Amino acid sequence: MKALIAYMKSVSEGGVDGDGGLVKKGALKNFSYAIYHGSWDKLPDFDKLTPTREGKTESGIADTAISKKRDNFGLVLEGDLEIEKKGTYKFRLGSDDGSRLSIDGKTVVDNDGIHGSQIREGKVDLEPGTVRVRIEY
Repeated sequence: MKALIAYMKSVSEGGVDGDGGLVKKGALKNFSYAIYHGSWDKLPDFDKLTPTREGKTESGIADTAISKKRDNFGLVLEGDLEIEKKGTYKFRLGSDDGSRLSIDGKTVVDNDGIHGSQIREGKVDLEPGTVRVRIEY
């Protein structure tokens, strides 16, 4: 299984760190993860499941290696992202099988289901301040 790819790119004049709109690795703060063991055809309601392992990391990088498993696992990654400028932001999420990216509880990218590696994207208008990012895999 390929590693989860999660990166964000601004499509407006807003951007992060003057980096052409690309959010730098490690940009997520207060980064936490929860790992679940099981096999699903679609993303489960992770809030109703008990994680096998939970933790925090300073890396701020979304990577399936944190699960220490190759197959039959679920992963929820959460962190805070600082938005410096008001704008429409494009988020891209790639995965081999199901994934979803939510910002402040709103689904922005839905890449659910059983499939080979594919990238989906979505846009959201954001105001300056901190937003909560959640990636489910």
